[in-house]
Amino acid sequence: MNIRGARKLFQMTGEDFATTIRERVKREMGITISVGVSYNKIFAKLASDQAGTDETQIYGKENYKDTVWTLPVTELFGVGRATARKLDLRSVYTIGDLAQTPLDRLRSWFGKWGEYLWIYANGKDASPVRPKGYVSPRKSVGNGRTTPRDLVTVDDVEITFMVLCESVATQLRADGLLATTVEISLRDNNLMGFTRQRKLKYPTCLASELFESTMQLFHENYSFRYPITSKQKNLLRFHLQTDL
Repeated sequence: MNIRGARKLFQMTGEDFATTIRERVKREMGITISVGVSYNKIFAKLASDQAGTDETQIYGKENYKDTVWTLPVTELFGVGRATARKLDLRSVYTIGDLAQTPLDRLRSWFGKWGEYLWIYANGKDASPVRPKGYVSPRKSVGNGRTTPRDLVTVDDVEITFMVLCESVATQLRADGLLATTVEISLRDNNLMGFTRQRKLKYPTCLASELFESTMQLFHENYSFRYPITSKQKNLLRFHLQTDL
């Protein structure tokens, strides 16, 4: 919750609010809770995760390098098992290690997601807290599927991608949208994955053109060292412009 306006109105600090909430929940419901306080959503969530029972944890701009940066990188929102394994192989063990990794290097490892991880680790997330029931404008159309078996040849990939592109193209035309960027997200059967994207030559809602760009992106980034896994959903996503 965003309490920026309420702090001034009630003349209370973030810690005061956290203490009030914890005490009322304990008094009125008979349960204890942990509360995280920070200047952005990512660090507030992290602080809540790190707080003890019936405790408030605070990560401020003045102390996050001494607190947040010492935590294992696996504690950061967005770092799952596969990402953590990839970071471990590159000697990135703590959130501080991640924050101090050059941004272009993270982009080369994880694509656009690497940029988000860098923003999160450096406490630069500025995404707002949305009200309950808020529905954000559609920025992309995507589809994904798990396959009956691992994909081991280019033909396997082409069949799967064509089905997905046909589905996405149909949705684009139904919504009056054009795709401007293609993004693919794949995992091999060793559960190592990547996400890559590229801008299309021109906006389109045709399956054949989406498929052509998708396969080009695939060939540029995948060598079939391992088959593509059938155990997790592999995704295609197309970012949009609404001028059809």
